[in-house]
Amino acid sequence: NLPDPQPAPRRLQHFQDTGAIVYRDNERGILFSARCGPPQGFTAHRNTTCCCDRLTFCPVSGTFALAKHGLPLIQNAEGGYKMRTELGNVVLVDGRGQLGDHAAPMSCPDAPYGGEHIVEASYDPKTGHGHVQMQLARAYDPELGITGYTREFVFEPDGRIQLVDTIAANQPRRFTWLFHSFKSHPITGTGNGAFTIQNKNERLRLDLAQSSSSLRHAIKDTLVVWAYINENEGEMFQQLEFETESPVRQVRVEFVLS
Repeated sequence: NLPDPQPAPRRLQHFQDTGAIVYRDNERGILFSARCGPPQGFTAHRNTTCCCDRLTFCPVSGTFALAKHGLPLIQNAEGGYKMRTELGNVVLVDGRGQLGDHAAPMSCPDAPYGGEHIVEASYDPKTGHGHVQMQLARAYDPELGITGYTREFVFEPDGRIQLVDTIAANQPRRFTWLFHSFKSHPITGTGNGAFTIQNKNERLRLDLAQSSSSLRHAIKDTLVVWAYINENEGEMFQQLEFETESPVRQVRVEFVLS
């Protein structure tokens, strides 16, 4: 028998039809995933016409999750009887979610797809650098006037992950960035826009590295309207949020996860 092939110690995979990204770093135990595209995937979206075949969670294009050594540190909050964009690790515009964000119970029937997509997903095994770029402007209702929204993830060889959002609108808007974790995973501010999220012996540091506009931050409980079935017996979620102090037409924000 041939021995099992050893996977590369660090790898980025782009599942183009489902609009999914998976990055792993075995040395540091990092597992990262993100999505951008129609909820059912591109092929299914083109070939299904019945709303029952298009049931989905809620519109959260651009959301991501991160775990270390199998312990989740950032993840979507669970849904229930009120499925909303703000359960994802995404950006709200004037407090509003993405296209089709109607707070549907249990699942969203035939959530609309605006055309958001992954532009690039690349990884250089020689340098250890990876890069993902998403175009998210069309994930939002046109009446919000989002004229450009690029979300980028940059994977550094030392394990750091940069999240860079560049957003433009046709009039001043209030932008809110959300990061979720279970409430049993303490979120602690350490000063100068830095926070840690702790799950047992694993810790994630989140730094607000740069912002073209002043941001305020807060740690809040996440509202989850529980259904009769949930994955973790109704465990509470919390969110770390950053928000522009005043409405702006353009903003560029960089976070570093390490």
